[in-house]
Amino acid sequence: MSIKELHLILFIFFLSATASGGGGNVYEVPGDGATDAALESLYFNGKVYLFAKGIDDRIYVNIMDGAYSWSGWNEVPGEGTTDTALAAEWIYDPVISDFRLYLFAKGGEDNRIYYNTKEYSSEHWGIWQEVDGEGTTDAALEAEQYGDELYLFSKGIEDKQIFINKLNLRTKEWSGWDVVPGLITDAALSAETHMDKSGIHLYLFAAGIDKFVYVNVLDHKDWSGWANLGGTTNMPIEACSSHETLWLYFVGANDHNIYMTTGAGSSGIWANAPMFVSVGSNVVPFGTDASITVVQDGNMNLCHFLKGTDNRIY
Repeated sequence: MSIKELHLILFIFFLSATASGGGGNVYEVPGDGATDAALESLYFNGKVYLFAKGIDDRIYVNIMDGAYSWSGWNEVPGEGTTDTALAAEWIYDPVISDFRLYLFAKGGEDNRIYYNTKEYSSEHWGIWQEVDGEGTTDAALEAEQYGDELYLFSKGIEDKQIFINKLNLRTKEWSGWDVVPGLITDAALSAETHMDKSGIHLYLFAAGIDKFVYVNVLDHKDWSGWANLGGTTNMPIEACSSHETLWLYFVGANDHNIYMTTGAGSSGIWANAPMFVSVGSNVVPFGTDASITVVQDGNMNLCHFLKGTDNRIY
C-alpha cells in the first residue's frame, strides 16, 4: 500500500468518525463548555463520558448516550481542582461484583495525585482520595487496566522519569511508585491494552525530551524496552484499540497538525517505524493546541474529541 493510499484510507476513516454524532461532521460538544487543557474520554455504562478541566480549574463531565444526546456539563462532586487534563479508566471490581469508573487528577495546588470513583449501578460519585505512595507530578496522569491490576502512570517533576503505581483490584492495595526505566519525558503518558496474535499487551507511549514518539510494550511482567516510532510531538500521545486495530494519534511539535497511524506487529511491537499521516490542522475551527482523545462508543464508532485553540470543545 502506498503512502497516498494509506493517507486516503485514514483520512476518510477520520472524517467518518470524528467527534462522532453519527454523521461524521465536526461539531461543538453541546453545553457551552470551555477548557484550556486536553480532554479525557471513556465508554462506561453504555455511555461516553467526556471529562474536562474547566477554565476555573474545576473538574467537569459531559455524558453522551447511545442516541448521541448530551447531558450537559456538570461538575464532578467533591470540589476537586486540577490544572491538567484528567485520566479515566473503568474496571471490573471483583470485591463488589460490579464495574467501577476511576477518575484521576493532579491536584491543582499541591501536585499530589488524587482519584474519585463511580460504580456502574450508581449515579453517585465517591470522594477524592490521595493515591498511596506520596507521588507528585506536574503533568496529567494515565490509567489502564492490565490483568488484575489498574496501572497508573505519572511523570516525575524534577527528574522527568516515568513512574508506575499498580492497584491490586482484589486487595485494593497500591504497589507504590516504581520507575519505568529508559526514557525521560516532559509530557504526560498514554497507555492502551491491545490484543494481537501473540496475546494481550500493554502499550505505553511517550514523547521523549527529544520530542520523538516512543513505545514500550509490557508482556505480562517484562517490558520490551523503548522503541523510537518516528514522528515528533511535545504533547501527550493518544492510543485507542478498536476494530482489532491499535490507533495512534499525536499533534505535531512544530506544525500542530494531527497525525495518526495504525497497526502493530503480531509480536506486540511494530516491526518497522509506522507511517504517520497528517489529517491537517483545521479539523476543528481555529485548529488545536492540545492532544486528542479517542474512544469507541456503543455503536462501534470511534469518537474523536479535541480542544480548539479558541478553548471550545469539539
